[in-house]
Amino acid sequence: MNEHRTIATGVLGCALVLTVFVYAGAADESAVPQWTEDQTAKGYVVFAHSTLARLGADYVPTRVAIVDKLSCTLAGNEFESLQLGVHAIGGDLNDITLEVETDIPVKVYHGGNAEVDARGFRKQPDRSTGVVWEPPDVVLHHGGTVGNVAAGKSINYWLTFHAPAETRAGPHISKIRIKPADKQATELNLEVHVRPFVFHRPRISIGIYYPQGGG
Repeated sequence: MNEHRTIATGVLGCALVLTVFVYAGAADESAVPQWTEDQTAKGYVVFAHSTLARLGADYVPTRVAIVDKLSCTLAGNEFESLQLGVHAIGGDLNDITLEVETDIPVKVYHGGNAEVDARGFRKQPDRSTGVVWEPPDVVLHHGGTVGNVAAGKSINYWLTFHAPAETRAGPHISKIRIKPADKQATELNLEVHVRPFVFHRPRISIGIYYPQGGG
């Protein structure tokens, strides 16, 4: 019995020591400034974001999301999208322009730059605009230029690629360039990989959605 108690005490002691080390590591991580000196001097960061998750105006990217390369894979006749964001650090950003240098057809959209409410959702447009209802942070606007992003806020860009049936299979190396007015530009490497087969057009196309409020 005493031997069992000794072993149990030893295991518990090791667990406590491990917990202290993990906690100390987490404390050290949180003590490190979120932005590097270069990022702070630039005034913004560019980050990757899942196409399955909403990117709200109040979203703050983690360090691991800040990347210098994006990639996607699609077959001939297929459409594939990427979502990335721009987060303003030190002050407002103006006239943020995104350009894509690629031989693959691509359409560029952005999430708009309307005012946000207390939850970080973009406010509904005034009825005088003729728009009766617009889902918050869902509607994408065509084009690569956003007029303004307030300090501490984010804007999302949505890139939709389409590989025509005759597109060469293999990697297509490209560039994404983001340039706010009066700020240093950011370039991301982009690789669009085209598979060696072609999808046929579906006989039936469907879309799934749910209304605001959960229906």
